[in-house]
Amino acid sequence: MASAGELDACVKRARAAHPTVDVPVAEFTALLAERAAGPPPCSVGDLRIEDLWLALGCARGDVAALRELEAAMATARVALARMHMRGDAADEVLQIVRERMLVAEPGETPRILAAAGHGELRGLLRVAAVRTALNLRRRDHRIEHADEPLFAALAAQEDSPEAAALKHEHRAAFKVAVEDVLRSLEPRERNVLRMHLVHQLSIDEIGRTYDVHRATAARWLTSIRDRLQEETRRLLRERLELGDRDLDSLFRVVESQLAVSFRRVLATVPASDKRK
Repeated sequence: MASAGELDACVKRARAAHPTVDVPVAEFTALLAERAAGPPPCSVGDLRIEDLWLALGCARGDVAALRELEAAMATARVALARMHMRGDAADEVLQIVRERMLVAEPGETPRILAAAGHGELRGLLRVAAVRTALNLRRRDHRIEHADEPLFAALAAQEDSPEAAALKHEHRAAFKVAVEDVLRSLEPRERNVLRMHLVHQLSIDEIGRTYDVHRATAARWLTSIRDRLQEETRRLLRERLELGDRDLDSLFRVVESQLAVSFRRVLATVPASDKRK
């Protein structure tokens, strides 16, 4: 159980981070004690003190807290822009996120309080916006569901002059092959790939979106990469009449694009995690 001195230090730390946000100290310290009790139990000093203070203010309708929440929404809007969702479409998604985070049924706690205990608040808002946008795309035909941005991300890596010339010569076949493979992926696989390449979400953010461990998200990406490589190679071999040397060069283009795209994110996962 936290001492009075520890709780007082937490209040001072929270107020320093959000000096214009006002919440009842007794309510805040009760929230800290509840979170520290677990599961799993932890020290109050290890909690996200600043985010919990802001979240409590938002849950209570504090004007200054809600103003800060809107500023935090900027990162979510950037993520939506990468999905080619701007204007009214982005506003609709962000309004849904606000309602889900702040509006609760009588007797229930606003979700923002639970969210604030499970990660940095800006990142959680970003993940919530992306998840909401993907759900809307699946069920709302007013929002275009296209894989062209995903193909563009796959094709964006720089090539050697020889590889670039070869890819240009067979661009149509290359594009069709990659698009065919993308269409063959399961919806979740396409969404995970899109989150990584187009929306530039990290392994941790992808894992939180699907409520899975980061190692599971990394394993999904590795499996998707391998499938893209193998299936694109197979389709190009079937469809193009090229000698072995040209085929190998074209395959290297495919593999190098995927390897560069995936290497950065997969490098953040320890080897022990990849085996889980």
